[in-house]
Amino acid sequence: MLSRRVLFAVCKPQFSLFASQAASYHTIRSLNAAADQASPKFNVELLLKEQKEKQRLKELEKKLQREQAAKLKAQKQKAKERLTLAAQKQAEKAKQAAMRKKDPNAPKRALTPLLWYTTRNYVAVQNELTQNGTLKPDTPSKFTVVQRELKKRWDALSEEEKSAYVDLAAQDKARYHREMGAYRRRKQANRRPISSYLRFYNEIRESLRKEFPDAKITELSKVAGERWRALDENAKQKYINAYQEDLERWMEEHGE
Repeated sequence: MLSRRVLFAVCKPQFSLFASQAASYHTIRSLNAAADQASPKFNVELLLKEQKEKQRLKELEKKLQREQAAKLKAQKQKAKERLTLAAQKQAEKAKQAAMRKKDPNAPKRALTPLLWYTTRNYVAVQNELTQNGTLKPDTPSKFTVVQRELKKRWDALSEEEKSAYVDLAAQDKARYHREMGAYRRRKQANRRPISSYLRFYNEIRESLRKEFPDAKITELSKVAGERWRALDENAKQKYINAYQEDLERWMEEHGE
């Protein structure tokens, strides 16, 4: 057998080559590891930063979506409110138009001093403006032109000159109030009698207002309804009898 020394001498070149290759291998691995750590692909700090930025952009996008949704909701609500307000205004206009609808039997409203002056002098001023050429056949809004001239002349009158028209207006106002009072009494007489419950409500209304000074009309009506239902039949009969008597009389007067 070969001795260890002889064997070592024979294999020494191979051992040296192996050691050299191993050293080269470890050196290359170390360099690659260092390169990998320096590479952006494996830079942990950069990766965390990128993830954080992505999360921030994602949250920002969600925030913008929420704001846009809230804005659209607010716009829809405003549009709905505008429609509601328009409907309310339309209903109010219809109500006012119905109120303005004149009863042919209602008294004629009283004239002011200026309107009395206008009524008494309109034709004369119109003729005068026609003769002096102010009013021509093709003049637009002739009525407005005459009214403007009448107002100008009225303002130029002295208090003594106006007094005659002031007296006429005062007499006319007294006439209107007198006729309106009679007109309202006739309208009241022509109405159907109020129900037994309304008679009861009218009777206790003032006491309810004193008992509940801060209550609304709807709240007072609710309390009155509860008290009406709480009455026994004998107490209710007084109001029922009064209603039936008035109803019979009303039907006789109106032929029903």
